[in-house]
Amino acid sequence: MKTNLWRRPAIKRLTILIAVVLGAGLFYLMNEGRFLSFFPMVVRGTQPSDPVSERYFGFHSNDIKARNVAVVSGPFTTQRRLSACLFLVQDGVVYQGNSFSLGRSNNQIGSPSWQRLDIKLALGDEPNSSEVILGASGHSSGCSCWNRDQFSILRPGVVSAQVLPGRLDAGKEYIVYVEGDQKFTVDRETSLEDFAKINAGNYLVVSVKWDR
Repeated sequence: MKTNLWRRPAIKRLTILIAVVLGAGLFYLMNEGRFLSFFPMVVRGTQPSDPVSERYFGFHSNDIKARNVAVVSGPFTTQRRLSACLFLVQDGVVYQGNSFSLGRSNNQIGSPSWQRLDIKLALGDEPNSSEVILGASGHSSGCSCWNRDQFSILRPGVVSAQVLPGRLDAGKEYIVYVEGDQKFTVDRETSLEDFAKINAGNYLVVSVKWDR
């Protein structure tokens, strides 16, 4: 007569122990958000569900009129940072505008190891002038990066605009948004230097790069 293994106390105890260990491990991974670490960092165009925020990091005045141009989404630890920069490309010459580094604050006690952030990048039009500035929202920590060679960026007339969506690899700078007074040629592999070489005209260019 065959014996049913599941009736043996040792098998039952071992099965329960394995289930408890797996359940505890799964709870820990979910509670710390570690599953998010397997998801990529991506950029996409804006949608109606991405309303203009009340405040944008990088804007020095509440009177600046913001317009969202792209959204960068992905998993962040408190050490992971996203850098963003605004450039003016004018007849092949590149001028750097404002830039910043974004991420999560270290002061959020009890927060999980990983969190998904949806960082909105916006261009802000200065009131009563043609100056443009880059801003961001959706993060909890930011640091402006000011350079001696930084220029005040003047807004060109907009004839053509394009978002370059897709996955962002760590350590590589990507052009994610361009607008300008002429039609232009750009793809995800185009560097800022190459863009300036192949496109005559005046353009606002937004680039991003993230570090592990």
